[in-house]
Amino acid sequence: MKTDPMIAITGMEAAAWRASRLARQLLADHPDLPLQSFATAVDGSSYSGGNAKVELRCETYDDTRAWAKRLDIDLGTRSFQYRTSQSAAMEVLSGEVELHDVTVHLSANRLVGAEEWERLQVDTRPGAAAGGEAS
Repeated sequence: MKTDPMIAITGMEAAAWRASRLARQLLADHPDLPLQSFATAVDGSSYSGGNAKVELRCETYDDTRAWAKRLDIDLGTRSFQYRTSQSAAMEVLSGEVELHDVTVHLSANRLVGAEEWERLQVDTRPGAAAGGEAS
């Protein structure tokens, strides 16, 4: 099945307009909330039109929670092994919400030392949260 490439181009242009409009609105509405970095991403497809995403990256978990509260974003954490000379793992606090047909992704991360990484591993084993012994 042949598709029209102009659908992808038009979709990408519309997605870029939505992302830039929302990005400006977020910055204007929340000048008191700090950000470490800010990015937008758009794509176009002959099948889906255009997709838009705004990425808000915070330096601290407190900043991330402040943004999440304002934008009504549910946050979750995930940890994964990330070995460097100063860390054994990385923990990421993140969440997403759809605003004005744009996905807003909010996140912050922190490096985790070896001892804390070991504790996190124990805490996530079955039975550990209920105070039971993990087998």
